[in-house]
Amino acid sequence: MVNHSAIPSSGAALYCADDAAPEIVWRDHRLFTSGGPVVLYQASIDAAGGLSGAHQVLQSAYDPSYCGHGTYRYTGFHDAINEAHIGRSTDGGVTFNDVDADGGSSGVQSFDASGKFVSLSCSASLIAATWGDWPTKQEAADRATTRKLGMTLSNDNGQTWISARPAGESENLGPATVFVGGSTAYVMWKAPGAIHLARVVLN
Repeated sequence: MVNHSAIPSSGAALYCADDAAPEIVWRDHRLFTSGGPVVLYQASIDAAGGLSGAHQVLQSAYDPSYCGHGTYRYTGFHDAINEAHIGRSTDGGVTFNDVDADGGSSGVQSFDASGKFVSLSCSASLIAATWGDWPTKQEAADRATTRKLGMTLSNDNGQTWISARPAGESENLGPATVFVGGSTAYVMWKAPGAIHLARVVLN
């Protein structure tokens, strides 16, 4: 175990490819302690546990998830006013841009409502993101029982996105975990008294 005690962080996510060093993104508070924003940093993890090439990639970004393939990297996060976002990198994680999963112009709010707990998974064929979708930002802040399960998918490396509701309009749902294998996404989430699993195929 390597302890990076100089980094004030409260959340991290990993991406591990078969033929490259593991990569990490983390929620970093070093600017926040002096009045700045919470930011996301990205780095590769070397054989000694060091963070090679550590650099800031996004700001006002909380609770990341992370995945990739080839030179593409994707990170899911929510901002300070509880809006869900996806960041996309086409240069192996050096730079990230907020993507528009609603079909509008690049850089606008990624999803159509408030949301937190963005979970991402991807392959060369499919990118899938799930998040807790609330009607209002206040309900997102309060973690209200009105939370539904939002989902968006892309099979062209994030150029276009298709929305889905794997849980229908059911409410009071817990955070979801998503895994992509080939062109199929598997989603698991908590509902009152049960755990649910859905298989989603984007043709």
